[in-house]
Amino acid sequence: SSKPPFYVILDGLQDPGNVGTILRSCAASHVSALVLLPDSCDVWNPKAVRSAMGASFRVPVIELNGRVGALTKALDMLDDCGIESNRVFAATMEDTGDGR
Repeated sequence: SSKPPFYVILDGLQDPGNVGTILRSCAASHVSALVLLPDSCDVWNPKAVRSAMGASFRVPVIELNGRVGALTKALDMLDDCGIESNRVFAATMEDTGDGR
């Protein structure tokens, strides 16, 4: 039985230590690829590489350029990979103001 693809998308995550830690988590979770949207830290930043502890070489990274429409491109890419929209989840630190 083949596992469905599993992608992690980073949107504007700028702390290299956090990017490296997420890369380690991606490697441990057998993520298909890490997708970087614009304004995210470069995975080859020395601090990100150090924090990733080798995961930088085990997890494919897809960088989407162009601020306008980058998230739409990412979602289109997931759709092309056969990932249904009801299988896409998001987390944010931003307060929507409506309790969500």
